[in-house]
Amino acid sequence: MNQIKIGAFISDCRKAKGWTQNQLGEKLGITDKAVSKWETGRSMPDLSLFMPVKKNMPVSMVMLRGTESNPPTGGSDSGFTMSFES
Repeated sequence: MNQIKIGAFISDCRKAKGWTQNQLGEKLGITDKAVSKWETGRSMPDLSLFMPVKKNMPVSMVMLRGTESNPPTGGSDSGFTMSFES
């Protein structure tokens, strides 16, 4: 898993929803500092948080694990959508 790529991906998804790190943290029951650490690649979401992250940001588990070789494009084959709901 590439922590920096996953962190950037989480950051992009959060920003696409118009959320602050604090708002995402509140939705996940964690601090904004934890979100910041993820987004800067200093740590990874705990495995127990992958499903809540996926619920709040509709992405594939493959993308969250960082094993997808191509960045998400929003196409039906990517398991990723950029049309987020607030």
